[in-house]
Amino acid sequence: ATVCSLSNELRILRRGRHPNLVLFHGAVVDTKKSYIGLILELVDGVSMDEWRNHKRTPTMAAQYRVVLGICRALWFLHSQHPSIIHGDLKS
Repeated sequence: ATVCSLSNELRILRRGRHPNLVLFHGAVVDTKKSYIGLILELVDGVSMDEWRNHKRTPTMAAQYRVVLGICRALWFLHSQHPSIIHGDLKS
């Protein structure tokens, strides 16, 4: 990606403020090494896989709340102008 297109994507990410999205604070770009580092909100807890595969399976209500949060975040992203497409969803 060019620096211009990358800068545009970073500007779009900066606008994406929603309770169900990890907050994007900024980025560090090293053009000499072609390196970019994203500065994101620290989210305390376990990964989705760890949560799902815990000894005690999460209740249906808890699973529903998580799926609803994901859907709300995606709805928000897709309703932006221009639309923001995640492109890297994992279970």
